[in-house]
Amino acid sequence: MEESVINIFGYIGSFLVSINLIPQIVKIIKNKSGNNVSFLTLLINIFASIFMLLYGFYKLLYPVIISNSLIFVSSFIILYFKNFYSLENSNNQIKLEQIYDINFDIDIENQHQ
Repeated sequence: MEESVINIFGYIGSFLVSINLIPQIVKIIKNKSGNNVSFLTLLINIFASIFMLLYGFYKLLYPVIISNSLIFVSSFIILYFKNFYSLENSNNQIKLEQIYDINFDIDIENQHQ
C-alpha cells in the first residue's frame, strides 16, 4: 500500500479514537451525574495519553499527537464534570438534610404544644 493511504488510515483512526469520549461527556452533562464513570479509567486514560504524547512528539507522529491531545483534554473534561456534579449533588443532599432537620425540629415543637 502507498504511504499516503497508510497515513489516511492513521488520521481516520486518530480521529475516531479522539471522539470516543465525546458521547460520555454529553451523557454526563445531560444527566448531570458522573457517578457511573470510573475514576481509575480516567486516570489510566490521562497517563496513557501523556506517555503517548511523549512518544508521538519524539517520533513526530502527528496522528498520535493529535489523538492523544484530544483524549487528554476529554479525560480532564470528564474528570471535571464528574467532580462538579458529585459536589453539586452532595451540596444538594446537605441542603435537603438541613431542611429535613429544620422541619423535624418544627414538628417536634408543634407536638409538644
